[in-house]
Amino acid sequence: MDWCCSVYKTVKSEIKRCLGFQKDDETIDQDIHKETKEKEKQVSTSETRIQVSLNDDVLTEGKLQLVDKTIEDSNLMLMAWKQLIAGGLGGLVSRTSTAPLDRIKILLQASAGKGKEQISLYRVLQKILAEGGVQSLWRGNLINCMKVGPESAIRLFTFEQMKAFVKNGDEKRTLEMYQRFLAGASAGIVAQTAIYPMEVVRTRMAIAKTGVYNNIFDCISKLSRELGMRSFYRGILPSLIGIVPNAGIDLCIYETMKYNWLNSFAVRPDKPSFTSTLFAGGVSSLCSMSVCYPFALVRTNLQAETLRPHLHGRNEFVTMKNTFQAIIKDHGIRGLYRGIVPNMLKVVPACSISYVVYEQARNKMGL
Repeated sequence: MDWCCSVYKTVKSEIKRCLGFQKDDETIDQDIHKETKEKEKQVSTSETRIQVSLNDDVLTEGKLQLVDKTIEDSNLMLMAWKQLIAGGLGGLVSRTSTAPLDRIKILLQASAGKGKEQISLYRVLQKILAEGGVQSLWRGNLINCMKVGPESAIRLFTFEQMKAFVKNGDEKRTLEMYQRFLAGASAGIVAQTAIYPMEVVRTRMAIAKTGVYNNIFDCISKLSRELGMRSFYRGILPSLIGIVPNAGIDLCIYETMKYNWLNSFAVRPDKPSFTSTLFAGGVSSLCSMSVCYPFALVRTNLQAETLRPHLHGRNEFVTMKNTFQAIIKDHGIRGLYRGIVPNMLKVVPACSISYVVYEQARNKMGL
């Protein structure tokens, strides 16, 4: 009987082998389950690779965006420095060229409230030459450059930034006159506030006799020791009051004339010519100075001294109000314009030269 069972199993095994059923049902189920697991593993691996690939793409895109933003920020920073350099160069060249006239103007302004004696342009020039010779005409020019260079750079840079803010990304937009005026006035206030202490030191050195101050640092030291730190901001109120119309009118007229000329006559609409810049700068400075000169006169007097003994018969601190009163009392309304002739001779070419150098520097630097 055992022998029959063995033969039966052998025959059954052979039949299954011949028909392709080498494995029993349990083994077949195990193989199917194993194969399913392997396929699921392969699918999971493929999905993981796809997800990793997608993540890599996202990371790469993020890196590219970061690089693009870094490059954009670098370009903006480079453009800002170019703007500042162009404005600074314009101020340095123009101020050095007109330094003698600037010193004469300051001396005439500083004498406006000191009694009724009339001091002519010729007498001031004689006095300067007698004290220190021709080179004394450039006394204080270093402090001039230290003041005017940053002032011009900050003013023109701020003006361009204000224009860009108003345009709000629309480069083709044309600004209205009042928008140019407000942009110019804002630029003037920012620049004047930033460099005003240097303005005080410049005025002190320009009106001082030879030997009073050894150098810039000696002047700063003596002013801070004798009059305190507040002395570096004496006269800033009339200065800021005057700078609003001054810078506003100057930059508004210059920008308007330049824009109209570029649209009407320019061969290249993005680059103003030498003569048009020279003319526009001269006209704009002449208009602004005519309106704002009395404030500049009072500011210079406030910077030049802190006490005036002859006011009301007693010593009292000089203020904007009593300075106006003293000048009008001694010289009348005309006294508020004392020194305007040499100032015109200085300011008009100085502004023209400044704008010419500024525009040429911008063109050379690709702005």
